[in-house]
Amino acid sequence: MIKKGIISCLLSVTMICTLFPQLVFAEREDPAIETERVVLLYVCGSDLESVFGCATYNIMQILTSDFSQSEKVKCIIMTGGSSYWNMDNDCLYDPETGDSPEGGISSEYNQIWEAKGVDAKDNPQKLVLLDRDGVIGDGEEAVPSEDELMSDPETLRAFVNYVVDNYPANRYDLVLWDHGGG
Repeated sequence: MIKKGIISCLLSVTMICTLFPQLVFAEREDPAIETERVVLLYVCGSDLESVFGCATYNIMQILTSDFSQSEKVKCIIMTGGSSYWNMDNDCLYDPETGDSPEGGISSEYNQIWEAKGVDAKDNPQKLVLLDRDGVIGDGEEAVPSEDELMSDPETLRAFVNYVVDNYPANRYDLVLWDHGGG
């Protein structure tokens, strides 16, 4: 069991290093770019989220930290891969409706959120919905999570491209969270 986990971890690191080396490890200094750093969190909730709320616990740690005041750091999160999300709707905000998204974090579609820290000017301690229905495709048609698997490197690539295209920064850091338990 431990050997399988180590191999999975090594494969993930290898995938990151071969698919995104110039993005993940590159820094650029452009004074015209206001955001210094964007942290990309790719959160596959899996069974540890649906049963125990492990991904929710980790996301709540981000929401209760101070990083939003200067607006120089953004935290963009893609959620998917869980049959049920334990996140309290009070922590979610949909700018389209001005309220929490109906049904909370979707288990039908992968979604992209911006995490706001406790010190944010707007929507403190909230996940703000940026994309409600997946990142693969042209954006015109919703892509269910069963067709956009979090384990597919193309889904990860599409997420990274989405963030780079929409959130210019001097540095990007990619973090993969797999809350799968077996």
